Amino acid sequence: MADGSTPCRVFRGIPNFVQNFVNAPSFDLCIIQDEEDFAGSVARMVAESSIKMRHDPVSMETMDEEGSKSIKRKEVVHPSNSKSPAPSTEKRRKVIDGSSVSKGKNVVEDGPSKELESNFFVKDAPTHPVHMSCYTNTEVFKQLKDKLTDKQYKMFGETCFGVFFRMQHCDVQAQILRCCMVKELMESTPDAFLIDINDKELRFSIREFALITGLKCIGDENAFPFNRKGKNRLLEKYFGGSKNVPYKAALMECFKDKNWGLNDADAVKIAILYFIHTYILSNEKKVIKIPRLHFELVEIGRYADYPWGKKPFTELVKSMTHKMNSEKKFYRLHGMPFAMQIWLYECCSHVDETLAVKSGNDIPRMLNWRTVESQPTFKDLMDGMFKEDNSPEMCTFDNIVPTVNEVACL
Repeated sequence: MADGSTPCRVFRGIPNFVQNFVNAPSFDLCIIQDEEDFAGSVARMVAESSIKMRHDPVSMETMDEEGSKSIKRKEVVHPSNSKSPAPSTEKRRKVIDGSSVSKGKNVVEDGPSKELESNFFVKDAPTHPVHMSCYTNTEVFKQLKDKLTDKQYKMFGETCFGVFFRMQHCDVQAQILRCCMVKELMESTPDAFLIDINDKELRFSIREFALITGLKCIGDENAFPFNRKGKNRLLEKYFGGSKNVPYKAALMECFKDKNWGLNDADAVKIAILYFIHTYILSNEKKVIKIPRLHFELVEIGRYADYPWGKKPFTELVKSMTHKMNSEKKFYRLHGMPFAMQIWLYECCSHVDETLAVKSGNDIPRMLNWRTVESQPTFKDLMDGMFKEDNSPEMCTFDNIVPTVNEVACL
């Protein structure tokens, strides 16, 4: 999509209740006011104690008898009469800033923030080789082109998934996700994967997932009733009956053998299921069965209304959150791993062009990236993109913010 052109309304939905609170507003008066009130009350207590001590003969007598002891009183100066500037808002906020609380850092209250301990989930990163298994079928676009006729391919392009045809070649660089797991914070939840890179907290929630993929992420997945006792034509014709809900492997075999014959409509329906379950919902092919609902949605034509973005986000975050430890050697990534990968590109100040290249500003953002190095090593990534040495070459990171066009289009 060229710059300035009208974005295509292909997908919908970023939940209003999912918010990014990483950058709290600087005008949070409640916190600042509370701190000033507290500081004022302490000052008054010190002043009152000082006056009482000067007029208390018992206290003065005790002091004289203990000549070796002295009390150094600090002059209490009201901020309005002080020649030195009052503590800045930024410094006061640094002590009680919400970002410090969210990271679980211990800080002192009387002075600049001091981090006493890190709150990374991984305390001891694995030193042995770690294998990251990923099931995303990055060759799916080539396979669709090979198996479908020109007419069928065009029909698929007119569905809600046709926008993916504009994707550039993008391999899943699984070691990037390993780096994210090493940088994971304790506060990660099933709703948001939190990492810290170069003292910047980054949040990957369904909001960011929607901005990257453009998939529909709102709506009730259970709002699509169907007759479970009835027959489904696709299951009956291609998979041995409605009671035999197939594993993903059976669907892959059906697509490979082009069992639809000359039926263009069925070819597109099988292709849609194949795309969903090998690219969007990536998982083991001999373990996961395809839900009966998905066959119903494709058969009756309501698949465009279904929130396909919910489950791949949930499965991805579930496969990564609080999983890494110093002993485990094998990890499985489910859902859409490349969505988090591209999200990290978007958060990074400058991505090394030997890793990936951005060309364009299309919506959704996944259309703009092309990988160069298919499988970068963990060491190269930690010494490059994830390096923390305060050098001029060090990458900086920030959370992504939707543009006006994205808000209007998604």
